[in-house]
Amino acid sequence: MSPNLFFGFPKRELAYGTEEAKQVHSIEKYTEMEILKIVKENNLGDAIDLTSGANLMLFFTDKEGNDARADYEAAKSAGLDVSKVEWLSKAAMQAVSPTAELLLIRSVQ
Repeated sequence: MSPNLFFGFPKRELAYGTEEAKQVHSIEKYTEMEILKIVKENNLGDAIDLTSGANLMLFFTDKEGNDARADYEAAKSAGLDVSKVEWLSKAAMQAVSPTAELLLIRSVQ
């Protein structure tokens, strides 16, 4: 579980403006931290399979990968810190999963 840093960023930016679109990440991060706090305070860690701090995304078509890449570039151009995003090549990913086109690995600051 991690905030979605850039997926859908261009649509949010168009609808609400750049600064409001950038605030979405802060709100998602706050929500993540509050959920984790509730889990910890109520000793639910063993009952809930939850991982915090990273996202792994598989794209099975070029369109999915290209759409995500366009969202990434828009967020980057708007000034969001995407320095912890790593894109693997199609060849590198197919060595792990022959059906996948791209793998996006994201770690949250």
